[in-house]
Amino acid sequence: MLGPRFGARVKEIAGVLAGSNGAELFSQLQREHAITLSLGQETVRLSEEEVDVRMQAKDGFTAAQGQNMVVVLSTSITEELRQEGWAREFIRGVQDLRKEHNLPYDARIRLVIATNDAVLKDALQRFENVIAGEVLASACAYDGPVTENAREVNIDGMKASVNIIVAE
Repeated sequence: MLGPRFGARVKEIAGVLAGSNGAELFSQLQREHAITLSLGQETVRLSEEEVDVRMQAKDGFTAAQGQNMVVVLSTSITEELRQEGWAREFIRGVQDLRKEHNLPYDARIRLVIATNDAVLKDALQRFENVIAGEVLASACAYDGPVTENAREVNIDGMKASVNIIVAE
């Protein structure tokens, strides 16, 4: 609460704070438990109890602060991350199909995948090794014959049909 201490000068202090380098002020506050501001000819010292410090990440980032560290993460989704997410959704669909067929958890399978969506097909082929490893597939065939036992997997509006064949 700066009002009782500084009265009408609170707006001036707020302006100086807004125009200052936040990282430098924060660093000073951590070192000295106070910050020093120049208001014209006068120097003002604000204690950490008088300053409300909030971390606000820029768009596309998120941040968290500990006592001696700050972690900043990018929240933007690259095309590779998007495609990996699609592959993970496809894996979930295959795992559901394995469950429907009551397959043992260690049963090896072959996948027959059909899709008319070139973007989805590209993503599935790009992450084929990940998919095969997660669902224990020894092979993935694209545009093969799809039977009535196929499961349709809908991923962000893109559709693929998948059959599983127990590997010998």
